[in-house]
Amino acid sequence: MKVEGTIAKEKTLPNGAAEALQKEFGRRLAARYPDCKLTVRRAGRDGLTVYPVLYGGTACTI
Repeated sequence: MKVEGTIAKEKTLPNGAAEALQKEFGRRLAARYPDCKLTVRRAGRDGLTVYPVLYGGTACTI
């Protein structure tokens, strides 16, 4: 599974906040989904996208 979180560029964040979010969120996701890949980046708007991995032709349950 791939998870992508985006943070709006116009929001002011403390230095290292995006990296800290990626580390903590990644730790929590890995506890339940060890094969999960997480990306946190700055973009035009806030968002969270989850791309499921297909197992045997069906989407995994998230």
